[in-house]
Amino acid sequence: MPYIITTRRPYPYKAANAVPSDATIDTRTAVATLKEMRQHARNAVEDCAQAPGWTPKYVAARNIARDLPAEGGSIGPLPDGTVIEVQAVCWNWIIGIADDRGVDTDAVHGDGGDLAIIAAFNGAA
Repeated sequence: MPYIITTRRPYPYKAANAVPSDATIDTRTAVATLKEMRQHARNAVEDCAQAPGWTPKYVAARNIARDLPAEGGSIGPLPDGTVIEVQAVCWNWIIGIADDRGVDTDAVHGDGGDLAIIAAFNGAA
């Protein structure tokens, strides 16, 4: 089952007074498996922890990412205001978004299968 991982950062990034309505999508990435989803979510937490330094909240968030269920979930807000959202999606959703972004998904899928569709989605994002 594929997953979409969306990292939302407050605007302006790291603003102490940012509110959820100020959020903007920073990144949206597709992955193919539960293991990849959990790894990508952990990496996203670790990327956020680099700027202000590790705190117990980041360690807890990394543990949440490690144990995310197959249906997905959210992590955060982290101390810097970032929220990481994970959503289990169907292949047709990924194909539809990639098509909307101008990817010829029929040709891509014919050349490399499902993983090629994910690479095309991530390249077009």
